Amino acid sequence: MFTSRKRLAGVAALTGAALMLSSCSAGGEANSAEADAILTLPGTSSTQFTENFNPFSTTALLGIQSTVYETLFFVNRAAEGEPVPVLGTEYSYNDEGNVLSITTREGVKWSDGEPFSAKDVAFTLNLIANTPALNTGGFDGVAEATSDTELTVTYPQADVLNSIGTLSSIYIVPEHIWSEIDDPATHINKDAVGTGPFTVSDFSPQSYLLEKNEGYWEEGKPELDGVRYVSLSGNQAGVDSILNGDVDWMSMFIPEVESLLGPEEDIEYVNTVQNQLSLVTCSNAELGCTGPQTDPAVRQAIYAAMDRDQLNSLAFSELNGDISPTYALLPRDEKWISPSIKEPIASNTGDPAKAEKLLTDAGYAKGSDGIYAKNRERLSFSVKTVTGWTDWIAGIETMAQQLLPVGIELKAEQMSWNEWTEATNTGNFQLLVNNLWPGAGSEPYYLYNAFFDSDSTAPVGESANPNWARYSNPDVDAALAVLNVTTDEDVKMEQYAIIQEAIVEDMPYIPIQAYGSLSTFRTDVVTGWPSDDDLYALPMVWQAPDYGQVLKNLTLK
Repeated sequence: MFTSRKRLAGVAALTGAALMLSSCSAGGEANSAEADAILTLPGTSSTQFTENFNPFSTTALLGIQSTVYETLFFVNRAAEGEPVPVLGTEYSYNDEGNVLSITTREGVKWSDGEPFSAKDVAFTLNLIANTPALNTGGFDGVAEATSDTELTVTYPQADVLNSIGTLSSIYIVPEHIWSEIDDPATHINKDAVGTGPFTVSDFSPQSYLLEKNEGYWEEGKPELDGVRYVSLSGNQAGVDSILNGDVDWMSMFIPEVESLLGPEEDIEYVNTVQNQLSLVTCSNAELGCTGPQTDPAVRQAIYAAMDRDQLNSLAFSELNGDISPTYALLPRDEKWISPSIKEPIASNTGDPAKAEKLLTDAGYAKGSDGIYAKNRERLSFSVKTVTGWTDWIAGIETMAQQLLPVGIELKAEQMSWNEWTEATNTGNFQLLVNNLWPGAGSEPYYLYNAFFDSDSTAPVGESANPNWARYSNPDVDAALAVLNVTTDEDVKMEQYAIIQEAIVEDMPYIPIQAYGSLSTFRTDVVTGWPSDDDLYALPMVWQAPDYGQVLKNLTLK
């Protein structure tokens, strides 16, 4: 909700007096704050927020990454193009590909007024490298500032592809503050100091406010005075709020979106198919996973039995797209799919007979209740999802109807976002629904390196982000290592074939569909939202660092 007098009643109805940035006097006149250009966005919690402004934390509050804290460069995964300078202005590699030289932006200040320099960047990178709990991307470089605007990052070997992640996904923090923090992994960073276009203003369990950084380095930006994050209790509350003008930007499923929003003059929406919706399995018994989902035959049977056309129709309003069992993003990565893959695109109709044959060949037998079992272990699973996420819940319920005749039982287990995130990271699940995202660059390496590399996971009970499936395969690890040091496309194809053949066979993540991420915007106060004609960033309200690019580029009407 853009804060102005005409919408004050809606704010109060939505979240109570804590959200009242501008208010009416007893006589009904608005005070001077009514002119503030403050957008209202939904946060990730449907109940209460937990204070956490640590940009390295997996449970950081939405809006901190790329709005308060910035990266060196921005890589737009929605379109081809070169990295966009942010805190960095230039970068280059030596001939061997193991030394990355970076030039940082001059004239930048931290929000507490202290000058930013390349020393802050070197400090941040070394902090990540030396703190395993923060190093979810496997960064193994050594950074050294050679001047206030120059630094080098030296890797043990060539690091051509992974270093894009260094440039575009690590949020830079001030050395003068973070060097005094005892435990950077658990620090909630209450007094957040960043270089970004916004600063933290206030926090309550119901909402929090980011205000315009008046000392921001990019002249004239942002035009917004602030962004208020509020909690919404699920998809229906989100639909009501965008229609009523109580929120200004929302990324969540809306059934029959064209008939509902098409007539609305002050609302635009865009559907981007980038992330890949999956049944994530805790797949690795050696790392502590338990249950029949640790058997690849069970995972293959679930994959084979899905009727994806029916799923798209009944649960997702035809917003989803085709998915490849190789997890190469379609159609972007088609050229990287190995010819050895017999089914490069997942069947949209399903094959129940194939599913049952996979199970019987693996030694499973149907019980009197119609559910397959082996060693007295029934194929019955709860699938964790977030309360109020109606499309995912409907998807689980539809899959349950499809799989029951095949002899597999699924049940949706709804929980808060915080509980679901905790379960996802620690491996406290057998199956759950989540998206796999494409990563920092425009080929499948980045997704594979994040979700299938042994270095990206951990034993059950420890945080594994984002290789939640606990997948580990030495052949995949070796192929990823080769990919990271070559630009030869023939060599790349050979390595992609190794990875794809392994993950299609093992299937630790069971492909559902390419997920249509619907984003809806109010246009009555601001313009400049991403559109089909200009996807200058992925427009999902939860997608960092993209949402920072969106918020600082919006213009007031």
